[in-house]
Amino acid sequence: HGIIRPNECCSQCTDCLFEGRVVLERETVSLNVGDICRLCTCQAGEMKCRNVVTAQECPRLRCEKTEI
Repeated sequence: HGIIRPNECCSQCTDCLFEGRVVLERETVSLNVGDICRLCTCQAGEMKCRNVVTAQECPRLRCEKTEI
């Protein structure tokens, strides 16, 4: 899948390259920057990030079993 951005004639991938890894379209990853936690979502090939104020904003986990 790809998108054509305004004023461009060729399509571009919608996945993102972030911190050395491929992040799929609409996938959200968390990132610690010093004392700040950020949630970043891949949208149309660009990472959109915002600061997380509380742990309640973090995505719900769907782990089969917990490892510590």
